[in-house]
Amino acid sequence: MAARDDTKQNALSRYEKRSPDLALLEYSHCEVPAGCGGAVLRWVDPRAEVPLLLHLDATAPCAVRLDGAPIVSSRVSLAPGPHVLAFLLARAESGEAALLFAASPDSAAKVSGDDRRIREAAERAAFRSEPEPAWRTSTVEPDGDAWTHEGFDDAAWSPAEAIALPDAPKASWIRRELLEHGVRAIGLRGARGPLWIRRRFVVVAP
Repeated sequence: MAARDDTKQNALSRYEKRSPDLALLEYSHCEVPAGCGGAVLRWVDPRAEVPLLLHLDATAPCAVRLDGAPIVSSRVSLAPGPHVLAFLLARAESGEAALLFAASPDSAAKVSGDDRRIREAAERAAFRSEPEPAWRTSTVEPDGDAWTHEGFDDAAWSPAEAIALPDAPKASWIRRELLEHGVRAIGLRGARGPLWIRRRFVVVAP
């Protein structure tokens, strides 16, 4: 008697999707203690976008733009190539205007299967605030919004400097977390703001 294949034909594996060119990202979280809040699945081309999670804290109100556009979410997907993050720190109430920032692989984006292309690309693109020449600062207001875009000449701007933060027992959790992971507070010594800060970086395709 021939083996029946009913169970095989009706198995859920029939609906499993695979692609040699795309990767499946899963974003999920629990919205209530009693159960799961659901999940969002996205097929992405790892050669076209890399997911990063942005972490930010500052000692003054801070406006942030990515490639000239306001950032509306801490989760971003970036195409391979050069990008610019631009920060405008208002005047600090006390002390110096300082920025703490990190761009890291988005751990909430679970990659299906054993596809490491997106993880590796995100790890290569990760960076954090440090007192180094890649971080450019100015206390002089630039003309227009060209400073928020690639191609702006910031050679006359000053390299970011390390800023010592005062002891703050009630510091925000994000500041504590950033400091625990080695993120440095940067700015210009003696500058309370406004302060303009630029950081150019490159996302490399897998």
